[in-house]
Amino acid sequence: MTGTGKDDGRAPEWLHRLARERTRYEEQLGWPAWIVVGQRCLCMRAPGAVVVEQDVALGVVAAMPACGPVLRRFDGVWVFLTSTATVPEGHVRPGVTMLAWPVVELPDTEYSPRWVVAPEAHRPLPPAEEVLSAIDLVLSAAAA
Repeated sequence: MTGTGKDDGRAPEWLHRLARERTRYEEQLGWPAWIVVGQRCLCMRAPGAVVVEQDVALGVVAAMPACGPVLRRFDGVWVFLTSTATVPEGHVRPGVTMLAWPVVELPDTEYSPRWVVAPEAHRPLPPAEEVLSAIDLVLSAAAA
């Protein structure tokens, strides 16, 4: 059903838009993405992610702009996509969550997360250690 009240056999426009976005992510970034039809969203599985609250994330982005790509979710949490999800021993931080191979909703509609630092073609994801080091700098500066 297209949402117009009649079924003419064509896919709805929102599905076409998601298919175009999926193609863009795959061709430009090499990220395999898939459409979740029931939720009308686009998702991918990232190797790793560092999740922090906005106040820390703002400092990290300012201190290390190359730490992206970074998503801002509507719940105020920021997600730094990383190439790894390992945490060096003894480096657990309060308020920081590490995720291994998380399913991430990609920006594609007004109701999805937003890029704070957009991904760039041919630019690899940073290792989690780099993002964690930037978080350490921000937290130590805030404590001083």
